Amino acid sequence: MSKDRKKDPHEHAPWADVSYRRLARQAQSHEGRHENNTSATIKIDRELDVTDFLTEIDSIRLLIDKLDEVVQSIKKVQMDMLQSTENSKFGKDLDTKNDEIKKLSYQVSTMLRKMEQANDTHDKQSAQGRIRESQIFVLTRRLREVMIQHNLNTVAHRERCKKIIVHELNLSGQGKTNDELEQILESGIAGGFSYSLMLDTHQAKLTLNAIEARQRDIIKLENCIKELHNMFLDLATLVTDQGEMIDCIEHNVSKAIDYVEVAHENVNIAEQNKRKANKKKIIIIIILFAIFLVILVTIFISYFAQKKFEGR
Repeated sequence: MSKDRKKDPHEHAPWADVSYRRLARQAQSHEGRHENNTSATIKIDRELDVTDFLTEIDSIRLLIDKLDEVVQSIKKVQMDMLQSTENSKFGKDLDTKNDEIKKLSYQVSTMLRKMEQANDTHDKQSAQGRIRESQIFVLTRRLREVMIQHNLNTVAHRERCKKIIVHELNLSGQGKTNDELEQILESGIAGGFSYSLMLDTHQAKLTLNAIEARQRDIIKLENCIKELHNMFLDLATLVTDQGEMIDCIEHNVSKAIDYVEVAHENVNIAEQNKRKANKKKIIIIIILFAIFLVILVTIFISYFAQKKFEGR
């Protein structure tokens, strides 16, 4: 394994091993090596715009990988926040990462939308259109999976915070119904119940601080989900629009595989027939040669027999 391969940070990423950027560079070098052989060289850049397209695909893939890393780091921060009520540091870190997720997700979705619009100028029944559409779909589906995972993590963290609030309220003797608890989560501690009696002891104040901290976390989580709601709708629409086309492409691919298998079988049969034909040719040649020898021997025998007869 080469040194460059070892340094590849995306070596274990859940993507194919193909580097679209490398493919683009290979396409350029291929064009340079064969620029004089115009009769045999496919004009890759002109026919498929492969250099620009694959470079953009590679850029989007790297952005989605980065987005996935931020989602995983947010999950870790959320777990750390549950271990302490003094979570101002974690809260700032979480806000920063949430802002980064919003920025990256909107950037990627915008790029995908523009690529989809640009692809409308190509014939989607052609090889170029199918290649573009399938690549856009793969990236869109990947982005959607990452954002769904982020949403699931956020909802799970909200439920964990909610359980902590319920636990703290029960310990303080301020048990609440689900409706009252939702009111606390929406409007804050003061809007949910009177807590003046809880301030008599130091432990009560700590309990109140813990509840307020979880309540603030939940409000931030809900705001984050609301801000990403439109992007989820946009992704869902984009994936739905591409769904039937991708099914058609997969069907065509499966048929192409069948055709390749049939062609392979036909090639094998043709090779077998060719070998049989060659054997038949050899046998026929041997038979003809044998007949020729028999005729030649017969002629010689007849000739010498006639000479002998004339000599008498």
